[in-house]
Formats: sequence, structure tokens, C-alpha cells
Amino acid sequence: MIIGALGTYGRDAAVIDEALARFDTGRVSGDLADAIVSITMRQQRPGDVSVCEQRRAAASNPQEEQRYLFAPASSGDLDVALGTLARAFGEVRTQDAPYLIGALIRDRATGPQAWRAMTEHWDE
Repeated sequence: MIIGALGTYGRDAAVIDEALARFDTGRVSGDLADAIVSITMRQQRPGDVSVCEQRRAAASNPQEEQRYLFAPASSGDLDVALGTLARAFGEVRTQDAPYLIGALIRDRATGPQAWRAMTEHWDE
């Protein structure tokens, strides 16, 4: 939790650099895995959302699948959030979609816009 806070909220350069290096080389495992993915997504680098989707599809266990499914919700990028919201109403399993939508709405940067976009889907 401390590593995640340092990289996400504290924006500690050394922590961010290490998280990015581990993400880029696929060294995302153990207790630091969620922090590594979250810190990486907050950097809003082009292509990281696609990498997460590829890793989700190739996941070898449910924890890994969930980690990468929820990763875009922590990006803070409105386009990513809205694209992820659209996926939640289509290709994401129905047992996962409400939790993914909740994660999108909780984000400080994109939550209000995600909420407005979500209200357009009340009937669904």
C-alpha cells in the first residue's frame, strides 16, 4: 500500500521508474503487482491500456485477470475511462461489470464524467 501511495499520490520518481521498469519487463507479481499496475496506468502512457488488455486475456489465474481488467479504471484519463465504461456494457462479464463501473466512478479525475456517461445506460 505504501509503494502504491508513493507512486500514485506522492509521485515519487524513483518508485514510478521502478514500477514502469517492472511493468515493461513483465515483472508484475507478488504483493507489489497491484501497485505496479496502478502506478503505471497513472502515467497515461500510450499503449499501456492495450498491454493490460492483452495480459488480461492471457492471464493464468483469476487474480491476474482481475488486476488487468480493473487497471484502466485507475488511469485518470477520461478517454480511457469512457472506453472502459463502454466495454463494461458489452464485452466484460456481467459479474465483473458493476465492480468495474464502480471503480470508474470512484476515480477523482474521471468519476463525474464516468457517472454522467453511465446514467445514459440506466435501461441496460
